[in-house]
Amino acid sequence: MNIKITVDIRDRHLISLCRKIFKDVEVKQLTIGDLHIYKGEHVVLLERKSIRDLFQSIVTNRLWDQLARMLAVEELEGYTVRRRMLLIHGSLKSLVLERAWWGGRDSSTIWAQLMGAVQEIVFVYETAVFIAETDDAEAQFIRILAKREAEGKNDKTPEPRWFRRSKPAIPSKNAKIYLLSSIPQVGDKLAKQLLDHFGTIARIANSRPEELMRVPLVGEKKARLIYEIFH
Repeated sequence: MNIKITVDIRDRHLISLCRKIFKDVEVKQLTIGDLHIYKGEHVVLLERKSIRDLFQSIVTNRLWDQLARMLAVEELEGYTVRRRMLLIHGSLKSLVLERAWWGGRDSSTIWAQLMGAVQEIVFVYETAVFIAETDDAEAQFIRILAKREAEGKNDKTPEPRWFRRSKPAIPSKNAKIYLLSSIPQVGDKLAKQLLDHFGTIARIANSRPEELMRVPLVGEKKARLIYEIFH
């Protein structure tokens, strides 16, 4: 695979797991995250927590500090940060039952705390959350993640499966809007504005970021993302 894997030296479990999956694993002290996946000019940041560590880090606010630092970094050692992820290892249900039993708390209260935290992580800290309940699930997640990053599958435009099944032809403009709206951070409204401004998908694809920014609601970050999708 045309990628590079770096693991934090303090996470012995993750080091052992990655060495079973990948031929070459760099181990060093990382200032952000526990696992970095490098491909080309980009890097994917992954923070890993056992289920008990997750709960404890929520209570002590350590999690929010780690996620805030990860969110603040757009470039790391010359690489552009492509994605930020939190991988939770363990069973949420087991933790809730354990906390309810030993702490004498209502399980609904603990579930509410965890679900609120997960939504905070995704919506506020813009970090994707994944759960791997077993060692095997965790190993498969990391293996598949690295494979998809190497093959560019995590950046591809979704296939238009829904309109392939329908008999009537979709109007040309609607099909173009659907295609553009599949780009991350581009919905139907912005897709329509892009088409109204440029006229064709080809002109959008050939436009530089500064040209894309002339469309309302397209800032520098979004313009760069659209540009990179087509180049």
